[in-house]
Amino acid sequence: MGSLRVYRRVRLSSAVAVVFACAAAAAGASAALDFSDDERTILADVIDGDGQLDAAALYVLLGRAARMPDEVWSPQSVSAANLLAEADAYRARPVRLDVRVYRVSRWAAAEQTATRWWSPADVWRVDCLGEPSEVPLRVYLTGPPARFAAGEYPNGPRAAVTGLFYKLARLSKDAPAPGESPTRLYPILVARNLVTPGGSAVWDRWPTSVWVVAAGVAVGAAAFIYLKRRAVRPRPANSPHGVNGHDKAATGESSDAVDDELIAQLQQYRNARSEETDA
Repeated sequence: MGSLRVYRRVRLSSAVAVVFACAAAAAGASAALDFSDDERTILADVIDGDGQLDAAALYVLLGRAARMPDEVWSPQSVSAANLLAEADAYRARPVRLDVRVYRVSRWAAAEQTATRWWSPADVWRVDCLGEPSEVPLRVYLTGPPARFAAGEYPNGPRAAVTGLFYKLARLSKDAPAPGESPTRLYPILVARNLVTPGGSAVWDRWPTSVWVVAAGVAVGAAAFIYLKRRAVRPRPANSPHGVNGHDKAATGESSDAVDDELIAQLQQYRNARSEETDA
């Protein structure tokens, strides 16, 4: 009975090896990675089209991406549309995509998961659009991105991703249009980091929240400077408080002076009323 189990396991490993060999031939220039038999078995069980992300295959790829030297990657340049069309051909293979980044956040699920391939650590989720196909995709990074803070990026700064293709996951859309399906297929990749082009403006890589805070600080500083200048500005000579802040009351001058002619008219009126009363 034991020999039968060994025989079946050998046949399974051989079949998995054939699957990966066929995928390698279909993918072309991308170099095949040297996975163990256990890793190959796990990756062969990946199912495209479901919503399962937090699975053993993801942690196999996270662990491999974290420890792979740069010279081993040898990625093949593809588009997100290629991944949608030929998911099996690119499974667990190094690929390179041009993307536009729209959201960066920490993925909490991986912080609680310990496997033989991955110890609990920060995993960062990046929501992108592939270029030029404009296909939505997700990238899971083995650490925080070097030049992107957590937040929203409505301008969609450009970046490049070199990573391992995981699967096609059916996930909910952020804002489906009326009558559209609420879900769609997202290519899922695992990578170490994002690479931004040298000519990309630095402000494109800051999230909206940073700009809101910066604008608030700028407005507050401008208001402070304006009020400070008003406080120290010399007062004009005709100011009710006098020149250079000296009160006219201190010099014997009335701050509520009334016209002399008006006072004379008032006195004449009082004298006339007095004469009428005496008569």
